Amino acid sequence: MFDKVLKEKTPKFLLCLLPEDSNIYGPWKKACLAEHGIFTQCIAPPKKKTVNKRYLANVLLKINVKLGGMNSLLAKELSEVIPIVSQAPTLILGMDVSHGSPGQTDIPSIAAVVSSRQWPKMSKYRAWFRTQKSKVEMIEELFKLVDDKDEGLIRQALDDFYETSKQNRPENIIIFRDGVSDSQFNQVLDKELTQIIEACQFWDKDWHPKFLVIVAQKNHHTRFFQTGNPAENAPP
Repeated sequence: MFDKVLKEKTPKFLLCLLPEDSNIYGPWKKACLAEHGIFTQCIAPPKKKTVNKRYLANVLLKINVKLGGMNSLLAKELSEVIPIVSQAPTLILGMDVSHGSPGQTDIPSIAAVVSSRQWPKMSKYRAWFRTQKSKVEMIEELFKLVDDKDEGLIRQALDDFYETSKQNRPENIIIFRDGVSDSQFNQVLDKELTQIIEACQFWDKDWHPKFLVIVAQKNHHTRFFQTGNPAENAPP
């Protein structure tokens, strides 16, 4: 049936009914997205006659995003009054690397980059990812030359921003980097930021955007107390 659909016309989206814990879920997702570039949404047939409204709302939100819609945005995006971002074309990047469990040394790590699009909006974004050597924290393919062509993650993000932002190149690039310790800050600048700058220079040697790197850490050593009442928690 799937082959028949592809012969007629490649669809942009497929809705699939699968039982829970189906063993074809993984192969189906891989075949559709990785091999044919088709977005899919799988849902399990309800066990009861009545369907949970929250479940339906969640599924519809997922479908909306996959079809290019927007589920939420900041109110200030509508008025275009966000400092720096609204004043000049600004690309916002989020970067992280996911690793296997401590005992899994043969599983590759996954490097991911999320990039904003359709400037001056901020809430519209795309995601890019690559596999790399196991347990390597620094992203290796932000800039990657293959036959005199940049096939790195940043070039993909730059091309997408340019195409969806009225052919504007970003004047500012804000980078949020997660998952690095204090001892790795210099590596982020020396290895990752250097690759990002190389990708920009390869695109246009006369183009010099400004960069801001922000390391986002889940843990901190700051404690908050109420003024004059240190025994109580700080108000929300």
